[in-house]
Amino acid sequence: MKLRMAQFRPATSINPDTLAAYAKMRLRVMRQVHYSAKHPHKALDLVLFINGIPVATVELKTDFTQPLANATKQYQFDRNPAGEPLFALGQRALVHFAVSNSEVAMTTRLAGAKTRFLPFNRGSGQGSGNPLNPDGSAASYFWEETLQRDNWLRILGSFMHTQVETEVDHDTGAKTLQKKILFPRYHQWRAVTRLVEHARAHGQGQRYLIQHSAGSGKTNSIAWLAHQLSQLHDQDNAKVFDTVVVVTDRTVLDKQLQDAIAQFEHHRGVVRSITRADGGSKSAELAAALTGGKQIVIVTIQTFEALITLINTSKELSGRRFAVIADEAHSSQTGSTAGALAKVLSPTSSPRWPTARRWTPRRTSSGRWKSPLMPRTSPTSPSRQPRRRRRSSCSDGFPTAAPSRSRSTCIRCSRPSRRGSSSMC
Repeated sequence: MKLRMAQFRPATSINPDTLAAYAKMRLRVMRQVHYSAKHPHKALDLVLFINGIPVATVELKTDFTQPLANATKQYQFDRNPAGEPLFALGQRALVHFAVSNSEVAMTTRLAGAKTRFLPFNRGSGQGSGNPLNPDGSAASYFWEETLQRDNWLRILGSFMHTQVETEVDHDTGAKTLQKKILFPRYHQWRAVTRLVEHARAHGQGQRYLIQHSAGSGKTNSIAWLAHQLSQLHDQDNAKVFDTVVVVTDRTVLDKQLQDAIAQFEHHRGVVRSITRADGGSKSAELAAALTGGKQIVIVTIQTFEALITLINTSKELSGRRFAVIADEAHSSQTGSTAGALAKVLSPTSSPRWPTARRWTPRRTSSGRWKSPLMPRTSPTSPSRQPRRRRRSSCSDGFPTAAPSRSRSTCIRCSRPSRRGSSSMC
């Protein structure tokens, strides 16, 4: 007998039975839940249920009496997961929240004193925390947005994921499998959701820029975005994109991105990676992936130019709609491949692919490609830095302009000086 415990919101509204099943989903909140048979006096502030199944726990604190750190310490030192089914990884509650009036933190694994909490805050200005809320608590977005019925079910159905990683001991070479439950942080959920909803309303041809700082989970954000765009339908139940193309220029981390996207795959055969490790012709592999119904295709930036050529010349791909997700597109700004990517991202290009009236990429004085969507001060790795001429300076440290190879002139005092000379100008 097959028993379905939940029905999340379908991608289309074609099937009325599926919509009716989604409407029957029951979300409940229970306060002061006594969870332990060994310690019957212990209770959790809140437990969130879906169709009677516990999916999340919440410890609440008031800033007037206790800070957020008291809630995290309560999970670490007073919520021992040993022998408690509610706290077992992936068996009952999937995520645990610590909430105060001003901040929110969360974790998916309780491990005693080693429990690691991540912030679930909106950010305040250019820093951490949450902005002041003139209408209530700064953390009110948690129960007003995150726990709103449709949003909460979408997070559980489309974002939460069990990730399996292989960790290698560098001393012994032993391999161990580590299972993790991924729950999006607030900035990841907001960025992916806002982009998907805008694409649903406005269709293809739009351009977006998402900025992530180091350690903010960019790889998982790309994986969530790729899968949700591949299943996106508009209000008329028409598919918005035929294929999602993920372009990465990080050769070392390319496999990490591939693994993340592949693990998010709910149905086999959706994702295809075109990498250097694959044998045979990349053009043939690209053609087979794009014409074979692959919804997500992962390519390196070196393969992207061949993909553009294939789409513009193949009759089978005529009229297809593509979404392009460029991972760190700003860091590779030299060569014809970067020029092909810049043409696709150019505001003056065609909404589908650049054909007529293409934007022509130009080099700046430093040798880098200039694009309207690429920041002028984007950082690049040392190996990608363009070579620059050696600059001279006068005795006061001011740079000099070199009219010839042998002599230069100080910008401030206009006196001649020789390159490398330590004499006064």
